[in-house]
Amino acid sequence: MSDGSNKPQNSPLPEVIARLDRAIIADLLNKKYAAYLDGRCFELSCQQEGDELMVTVLLSNDDDSFHYPIEARISLSAYSLSSRDACHFLCDYIDIYLTNYFEENEELYLPIWWSQRSWQDKEFFVKAQKLNKALENHADRLLNS
Repeated sequence: MSDGSNKPQNSPLPEVIARLDRAIIADLLNKKYAAYLDGRCFELSCQQEGDELMVTVLLSNDDDSFHYPIEARISLSAYSLSSRDACHFLCDYIDIYLTNYFEENEELYLPIWWSQRSWQDKEFFVKAQKLNKALENHADRLLNS
């Protein structure tokens, strides 16, 4: 319903970061890897800053004692990619990594610093680091008390 003005009402987010789009991809990952999750689940974020698109696939549990963000970024203009296509490209790469990660009993790791990769004739960067956020938060509370 319009209020009579030409102002957009609650302008939708770009499709690349739409909540439904992220939820569908995360749900696919949760179903595909369900046998390995052991109480953990995936979340997805996809953000664009200037010419660069960054995807974060987070695998974590409820208390954050397991917190594993897998991040990837790519230049949009270098490959004439739309934001949505770039998000799907990076998610596909992360999906392949996750297949190998789980097949290797979670002993296969990406570097913790940005590392350049090449796949399907595109150059991009990835990084990941397993964290125990619950323990870190507890340590912070002890240090600050």
